[in-house]
Amino acid sequence: TEFKSIDAKFIYNNRHILSAYAAHDKWGPYDFQRQFGLIYPEQYKLGYTYLLDKGVKEENSSKVGVKLFYRTLEDREVGLPEYEVDGYRNFDMYEIQTFVEYHF
Repeated sequence: TEFKSIDAKFIYNNRHILSAYAAHDKWGPYDFQRQFGLIYPEQYKLGYTYLLDKGVKEENSSKVGVKLFYRTLEDREVGLPEYEVDGYRNFDMYEIQTFVEYHF
């Protein structure tokens, strides 16, 4: 499938990382979404990571963080839950992830 996306990462003071992502007509980040052909019209991600180890590269540092996701849905998306409140169908999907990654 043809899609468009942009990805950015900003590192401040070698401890704070702010990342952002935007995509149009792309599969979701999980394997099953591609296997079942689940395409989201729009996807946005905003993430913040704090590196716990001072003076260590991001790949080797312990870290904590949060990621916020927003995705739009369409009628053609089979297998996704439908949410209806007071007769209004919700075509948006929100996700919040927190994480702790420990390296030793």
